[in-house]
Amino acid sequence: MTVFLTDADVQAAFDWADAIAALRSAYAAPPDETRFPACTMARGDGLWLRTLSGVPGDAGPMGAKLIAASPGTGVPRI
Repeated sequence: MTVFLTDADVQAAFDWADAIAALRSAYAAPPDETRFPACTMARGDGLWLRTLSGVPGDAGPMGAKLIAASPGTGVPRI
């Protein structure tokens, strides 16, 4: 099920002080390629999937981003 957030939802959940603290913590950790590996790219006939992942130095939230494309196939990818 797709969930759509309104501006009010985001504003109610977002806190500038927390966001700034998280950025400071993330950028304070020394760079480490093992925490932020290069992206991976899986390719097929007319489609691809790109994966980016990372873990912070302070054991905070981890993240992953998947980007899929199948241009010209007429098949939507989510």
